[in-house]
Amino acid sequence: MSAARSVATRLLYRDGIYPRAPRFSASTPLPSVERAKAAAGHAAVAHSFKPEQHKVIGIGSGSTIIPVVEAFGALPPSVLQDKLFIPTGMQSSQLIRKFKLRLGSLDDLERWPRPIDIAFDGADDVDANLEVIKGGGACHLREKVIMHASRHNIIVADARKNSEILGVGLWNQGVPVEVVPYALDYVLNSLARLEPSSHKLSERHTATLRMGGFAKAGPVLTDNGNFVLDVVFPSSECLAASCRVRY
Repeated sequence: MSAARSVATRLLYRDGIYPRAPRFSASTPLPSVERAKAAAGHAAVAHSFKPEQHKVIGIGSGSTIIPVVEAFGALPPSVLQDKLFIPTGMQSSQLIRKFKLRLGSLDDLERWPRPIDIAFDGADDVDANLEVIKGGGACHLREKVIMHASRHNIIVADARKNSEILGVGLWNQGVPVEVVPYALDYVLNSLARLEPSSHKLSERHTATLRMGGFAKAGPVLTDNGNFVLDVVFPSSECLAASCRVRY
């Protein structure tokens, strides 16, 4: 599920404040976005990474993950020599290489069912219950695999991602659903048949194939070669409806 409580999520960092940041109103001036992301990423590593306990580290995708990997890269070689970093996609693989960390894969791991000690990832929307929407960067399928395989998951986000209700804040594109091209029409038809969980709701959801825009002609393709559907539900339906989307 794209909008779901991540397994074993312990902390949410916003603007580098540990363990919780204050709520911001629309009129509250925020620090620069990049400074907030950097503070959050470095604080997440500083407060959550335990060198003696965490030997295998999962690395998610997105702009907030850049300072996370940067923080790992700044650690002494003696701390990093026995650490293995597992990426969720091409972006995180390149970051791991850039900061000269040891790159691994799930195939390298033998301890099951939780072979990863700790994983760091971002989010597109976060509510007061630490429920999240993921998939804005079209990497959420692999991210969910890594998070499921990890004993502890750290979600790193700046204050812009702070929402009272999922799907109606900064991220309002709905719940991302990754779909194999072969099943596109089948999934679209299945989504069209989803009924609102409340009979009081008359507003219907919509499913849109995400397009590449200026970066790519045609639809977005994930690292797995799949399409992404952005499924917009009525605001009060977003979380409940996403739990019924299992593609």
